[in-house]
Amino acid sequence: MPRLRVELPLSSDAQPIEDSNGVLSSVYLSTGSFGIKRAVPEGALDVGGDVKVEYSGSPKITLYSRGNGTQKYSIRATNDEDPAGGRLLAFRNESAQRDDLVLDSAGNLKLEHDGSPQITLYSRGYGTQEYSIRATNNDDTAGGRLLVFRNESHQRDDMVLDNAGNLKLEHSGSPKITLYSRGNGTQQFSIRATNDADPAEGRKFVVRNESQGEDVFTIDAYGGIKVAGDITLPGADCAERFTVADSHVEPGTVMVIDTDETLRESSEPYDRRVAGVISGAASRRPGFVLGGEGGDQSRQPLALGGTVYCKVDATAGSVEVGDLLVTATSPGYAMKATDRDRAFGAVIGKALRGLPDGFDLIPILVSLQ
Repeated sequence: MPRLRVELPLSSDAQPIEDSNGVLSSVYLSTGSFGIKRAVPEGALDVGGDVKVEYSGSPKITLYSRGNGTQKYSIRATNDEDPAGGRLLAFRNESAQRDDLVLDSAGNLKLEHDGSPQITLYSRGYGTQEYSIRATNNDDTAGGRLLVFRNESHQRDDMVLDNAGNLKLEHSGSPKITLYSRGNGTQQFSIRATNDADPAEGRKFVVRNESQGEDVFTIDAYGGIKVAGDITLPGADCAERFTVADSHVEPGTVMVIDTDETLRESSEPYDRRVAGVISGAASRRPGFVLGGEGGDQSRQPLALGGTVYCKVDATAGSVEVGDLLVTATSPGYAMKATDRDRAFGAVIGKALRGLPDGFDLIPILVSLQ
């Protein structure tokens, strides 16, 4: 069997290892170093190419730090018989007997240990900066069960995500989140909360079109809203909530003013106390509603303007597009106005669709007059 040898006695200068026939290899040896494809090894082991460790089980590389603060770590690729499970790359704290960092075959990274595990990121060179990301426990100064993005250079938690999914972004100035759309129709928007030094003034929530350099939507501290463009609403009418005598009144019903600012279902023809139509019938929803929140069935949205579906009675005469509508004898219905004198002050609006006979819901343009 051929033997490996070096030509000269070992010294601090590395020399190639050769076989008994004098054929030189790419392995170099000195008294303190071992090099593979490295003629001048730097360190105890210096490899000038890829290293592959393979055998049955979970191949492992173990690293020791000697002297002050001795520590032992290992890196291993696991198979299915490994306690951590198979197909993982595990970074293990051998001194503490725990897997601190695990990368699975899908590319998911898991960092776990007692306390608040943290990843720290440094930018080197011009504008050096240090940031960290950590998951907190209850002993953390920020509180437990949080994901914290910290500016280590300035010693502050800039962004915090809690276990309910709430995101908190805080720092001096006007903290901002910027959103980019890439590809077809590229656009850049930002969202920020302002302080008094902001060009938009302080104590506001601002949506900015960064591509156009314009604040397009602003809410101030008092709930005031300012928009730079048009407001488009999917609904079809302007409604206001009123107290109604019957909380079970259905959408499309014609309403008249009763007593104490209460509305009731209409029941007389050409009633000048007509107030409007209950919004929300058929496919037409109100565009916006004045007068408080929903939920109180005694207060119903009444269409004051725009398009709304209305209950119409055509038994006394067919309704054609454009006809003026007034209250009918049938409770809660409108009908075609045929008496101009009586119609004055009693008109609900104009028909947007005809109704030859009978009763039905048809769209009308509310225009009280």
